Amino acid sequence: EDDYHIYEIGSDGSGLKQLTLGSGITDIDPFYLADGRIAFSSTREPKYCMCNIHIMCNLHVMDADGANIHQISKNTLHDAHGSLMDDGRILYDRWEYIDRNFGDAQALWTSNPDGTQHLVYFGNNTPTPGGVIDARQIPGTEMVMALLGVCHGVPAGALAIIDRSQGVDGRQPIIRTWPADAINRVRDSGTANGAWDHLGGPYEDPLPLSEKYFLISHGGTIALLDVFGNEIDVHREGPGCYDPQLVAARPAPKVIPARRNFENKDGTFYVYDVYAGTHMAGVKRGAVKSLRVIESLEKRNWTEPAWNGQGVERPAMNWHDLSAKRILGTVPVEADGSAHFTVPSDRFIYFQLLDEKGMMIQSMRSGTLVQSGERTGCTGCHDNRLTAPPAAT
Repeated sequence: EDDYHIYEIGSDGSGLKQLTLGSGITDIDPFYLADGRIAFSSTREPKYCMCNIHIMCNLHVMDADGANIHQISKNTLHDAHGSLMDDGRILYDRWEYIDRNFGDAQALWTSNPDGTQHLVYFGNNTPTPGGVIDARQIPGTEMVMALLGVCHGVPAGALAIIDRSQGVDGRQPIIRTWPADAINRVRDSGTANGAWDHLGGPYEDPLPLSEKYFLISHGGTIALLDVFGNEIDVHREGPGCYDPQLVAARPAPKVIPARRNFENKDGTFYVYDVYAGTHMAGVKRGAVKSLRVIESLEKRNWTEPAWNGQGVERPAMNWHDLSAKRILGTVPVEADGSAHFTVPSDRFIYFQLLDEKGMMIQSMRSGTLVQSGERTGCTGCHDNRLTAPPAAT
């Protein structure tokens, strides 16, 4: 009859200690950071899913003893299944939708442990699968293993090895799946749920041990999977076993220095060139005159009855838009396409490009944020994450 809290216990079963508590608060998905602190997902900022009434989580960090809990992501929906990468970044799956379909908007993102530099990792513009979740880096490589499945439902599905050097979306970066034919369901169009529902024998809780061997949960049984076509049951008890963890020494990940303060002041954004982007080829240079900053607000309450527009809306917002929005301001874009501006910290925001009449030319379909004192930026609007900025002239 209690809520979900985080505990710590010795690998021998001794020293059980509760680290978080609170009524009506759910703390889940804990993992250690490189400096000994603990990151986790939590409902401590109260909010509901915008297309229904589910309670949502964001990423939080606390000291090893449970002190100094603070929020490091500001997504209006759900950030979960975090894990630590070798370079010290947090790899997590984010569900968010700004001016786009809610059913295919679960993808992998990264963040520094201080909440700076939230960046797309993979799958943000891949229509199907609808969910790319629960990712773990494969030791000694730049690849990750993740689950491919649907929006909504238990965190289970097909297993995939993703090589981000091959791209940040679509089928090409997915180099292998279990079941083998699941790779054929990765598409650039179509209905995500229709392609991934009823996937036989779904996998859960991937834990890569090396490039060739992986622990997984399959139907409540812990199994060892390999690239040679073997799947060997390792352990099962009671109603089922899940979430295997390797108890062994490993190289310590890098500690990333903090790039923020805790003064709740502004942060700074810059855009190198708004015309440098994957969908800006048809925009004539000089057409963009200003950049509008918009905040996507969290949903703090829900109503009855539901109003069925695009998704289940409680309360009704707009037939094809589930979110509330607030314009924070508009800033000029320079002749060379650059823009530089400050934004209040800890807000989930996105940008729109405007012409000389204030009409929208382009709009972001995902949110971002800046922490107090953080300076961050991008090459351009919808820039290619695998390329460097163009040389200055």
